[in-house]
Amino acid sequence: MSVTSIQDRLKIAIMTSGETWLPESPEAVQRQLLDQIAQEIGAFQTEYKKRFGDEPDPFGLLATDPLMGRAFFQMDTLRTSVEIKIMVWRLLLGCEFRRIHFDYDSDGKTVLTFALKTPYGEEEHYRGEPFRDFGVLRHLGMYATVPDNQFRVQGYYAFK
Repeated sequence: MSVTSIQDRLKIAIMTSGETWLPESPEAVQRQLLDQIAQEIGAFQTEYKKRFGDEPDPFGLLATDPLMGRAFFQMDTLRTSVEIKIMVWRLLLGCEFRRIHFDYDSDGKTVLTFALKTPYGEEEHYRGEPFRDFGVLRHLGMYATVPDNQFRVQGYYAFK
């Protein structure tokens, strides 16, 4: 696939996800950003395949399940580390949050870690990079269970 077609697909996917920043950017900036995003998606796909044996298809997800696909192509997700892109993809496939640990220290180290439970009951662990990955917190769904009113975090959703 040519660079132009990859950039065109990315541009359409990003705009479909509700992001407006890309078309407002100058053409040269758009090409540079789209090239960087394409490289990062490629790195995510390679690492995911290494760990889990199959290659994720974000464009296919956008076509078959636009709500989930939009969540992947929003800027908060696209700018994350490979590690957190993998975690997001696992959530989109049906994993659930088991634990989230966010430890902010203005004078020290800030840490963001996630533990997911797979549909098979296994636990997976992911660690976010300071600042780069913290935007994903906006996309987490939250609810309270009935009748015990227990707080739960579930899913990863498009912000727009």
